[in-house]
Amino acid sequence: MVNRFPFARHSAVIGLGAPTVALAAYFTAYQPRPLTGEDSIVMVSGAMRVAALGIALAAAWDAGRLRRARIAAAPSSRHLLRVFVDALAPNLALVIISWVASFLLVISYLGGPAPGLYDTVPVVRSFAVPLSAVAVGFFLGLFLSPVVARPLAVVITALWVFVAYALGVPWLRAISGFDMSTPTYTDVVDRAYLMAPAILALGLLLGLVALSLFSRPALRAAAMACCVLAGFGASYPLVSDAPRYADPTVPRTWATTCERTAPVICVPGEFADDIPALHRSARQALPRLREAGFTPPRKLAFVSEDLPLARDTWRTHLQKPVTRHRSRGIYISALVPSGLHDCPRLPDDYVYPGRGAAFAWVGLTVGMSEEEVTRSYGPTGAYRARWVRSLPKAKQYAWYKQELSYLKSCDEQVHEKARAGAKAEKERGRALGPELENPADTAPGANR
Repeated sequence: MVNRFPFARHSAVIGLGAPTVALAAYFTAYQPRPLTGEDSIVMVSGAMRVAALGIALAAAWDAGRLRRARIAAAPSSRHLLRVFVDALAPNLALVIISWVASFLLVISYLGGPAPGLYDTVPVVRSFAVPLSAVAVGFFLGLFLSPVVARPLAVVITALWVFVAYALGVPWLRAISGFDMSTPTYTDVVDRAYLMAPAILALGLLLGLVALSLFSRPALRAAAMACCVLAGFGASYPLVSDAPRYADPTVPRTWATTCERTAPVICVPGEFADDIPALHRSARQALPRLREAGFTPPRKLAFVSEDLPLARDTWRTHLQKPVTRHRSRGIYISALVPSGLHDCPRLPDDYVYPGRGAAFAWVGLTVGMSEEEVTRSYGPTGAYRARWVRSLPKAKQYAWYKQELSYLKSCDEQVHEKARAGAKAEKERGRALGPELENPADTAPGANR
């Protein structure tokens, strides 16, 4: 009797599949280019969250057909699990097809890197929301009238996808699968934290299995509730202490590759092809920095800020593509701190001394032109660096150390001293050479 119902051949997926896949593709195509393999999966995950609306509707529609046939309401059905699988198969296929379509767009259209073995957990997590939508839609379709179940499945999924994260509850945002932080070349979201939505989805799917194993309504309800609560109970501890404004991250150590030629250069795997260019830059920049008073490093490492480094290692920063300018800029990121000031007693709108002059001085020291540092760090920093470069080498290095002390200080009097000195240095530097400002930038009404 059961086999007479060709559920899969008359699934709602036939009508809703194309719009759902198109929705996933649309939201994928407008994403920025991913940085890493995990970032590619984050793009897919975001698209699948939106596609979950159509997936939930299709699941509720197909389950409603089972409800009309009164299969789930039968007192006993040895083949109920097979019927559920037959009815769910088109919906699961829709999940996979939508995922593959989004993934292929990320790789081919956006040019994102393909994920690797270490990205398995993010891949699993990207299926969590659509599979949860399948389970929720199927539950509602089995037990409620189609007029109620179908729109309710879409509404519940929409609330889970678009509203849960906006409530400001960190654990709810995390368990709903919303990505608060984007993976970078050096840091990724903690794997245990990522598994929470997948575990909850597994609990919902096991609830469907439990529903098919019992004939008494009370036992079915109890088994379903136990599975769902078990899924929530296993996932909640993973996100219970979630940060409020970011996802917890860990260093992406497995992706680091090192070239042992002195100086040792360690970069994420995405930059492995750029190591020769970085070595060429090092052969030009490090002797100049030695002349300026620095002790050249044994290693240059573009790694997570959370990883401690040895004293003979400089922490660098890179962006794609690695141009000649950026290969020199790694010494600026290594020698001048660019993080936020840690001065809690000062107001949020307090204006700290600028870093532009220190940036520009290191840039000029390693071989950048005045035009380059002016474009990157502004004419004020370039003027000041020009004046500093006119001093003896020892005094230049002393000025650099003093600038670092200004940048690290939280004393307002020290900051006032720094600003006064900066003004005088700018005028001296302006007098030493040609103007660096573009007249259009200083014209009245110019947007600066």
